Amino acid sequence: ALRATDAEVQIILSACGDLEACVGKPLGAMSEMDLIFHQAIIRASHNDVWMHLGTLIVALMKIQVVATSWDQKALERGLKQHRALAEAIAQRDAVKAMQISHELVLAPYNFLANSNGIATELRLQ
Repeated sequence: ALRATDAEVQIILSACGDLEACVGKPLGAMSEMDLIFHQAIIRASHNDVWMHLGTLIVALMKIQVVATSWDQKALERGLKQHRALAEAIAQRDAVKAMQISHELVLAPYNFLANSNGIATELRLQ
């Protein structure tokens, strides 16, 4: 949120809109757009460690979108979180962006835990 250029913020906001426009399309399209959104954020961080990690988790990110987006309520909740994150970055609110990022990263894992009956105390927080 603090290091992104104005142009990078616009790319993030645009990618978020493109992601929202994927509703109703095949999950593969949503997965690709989700990846573009998150890669834009990672690039805007100007953090070499995050950029390297981002390249390592591409396959995992694609799979988790397809595995968790079939549930319409979870999908809607996730899209709202993506929009909130994009807006926090645009407002240069690093604390809010970090909080939303944390929630967004944990959401698919907790969704899968709920879906598979994994005990609450074993879930990520």
